[in-house]
Amino acid sequence: MIPLLLLKHAWNSLVHNARPCVLYVLFNVLAAFTYHAVDHAVSGLIPKNQIPSWAVGYSIAVDILLAALSSVFQAVFFSQLGREIDKPLWKCRNDRDALRRFFLPWFILNLVFITMFRLQARFAQPASNETFFVFEFGILLMYLLAVPVGACIMYWGRLDWAEFPESLSPMSRQFHLLINVLGLNFLQWILHAAVGFALYDNTLGWWLAPTLAIINAPFALMECLAFAAMWQICMIHRTSSYEQDYSDLGF
Repeated sequence: MIPLLLLKHAWNSLVHNARPCVLYVLFNVLAAFTYHAVDHAVSGLIPKNQIPSWAVGYSIAVDILLAALSSVFQAVFFSQLGREIDKPLWKCRNDRDALRRFFLPWFILNLVFITMFRLQARFAQPASNETFFVFEFGILLMYLLAVPVGACIMYWGRLDWAEFPESLSPMSRQFHLLINVLGLNFLQWILHAAVGFALYDNTLGWWLAPTLAIINAPFALMECLAFAAMWQICMIHRTSSYEQDYSDLGF
């Protein structure tokens, strides 16, 4: 496949298998609205100059819940999308099977992602600029690699630490195609940063929750596109590996 055609094929696969993509975007929008609405309400209860003892535990619990919800959405809807794109070769019996096999890897990736953001916010002070940019680089790496890594694990069929390097082999062996996915994810990082700067010290009040929920829709769609593109790469890698393994037999 010509590298520049990869995203076009991935987009076509979303169009022809729209249901899981639409549901993924919808559930992400609803989750974003709920999260920001609750966060705004709770923030109003916290004094500006004094952080109560329960605030730290609340923040950790919300982060874990947010990571868990995101992992459920990714495991369920991405498995539905992947099954339709690679029908009938890639199989996943149902949503329960998808959660059993793929919740944990997405949960790990999402926890690392959220932890990076929290640590960056912790060190976002003028005296800690170097540390701030170290975590920003880590966040960039997560934007670039989280969806490709998650897609590779799903295509492999499970998270097995002994087989983990081999499950990621499509990323290295099809790197000329992976660049397209990395470029898309890099664009997502830039847009997220732009939104963050635009809404820093915002005065939207209660309008912040619906605003961020709506803004979250195109980002969720970009995740679906990145996943579909990486899924295509895994399919290409499977075919090329088969041809390489058996070409010397004359088939």
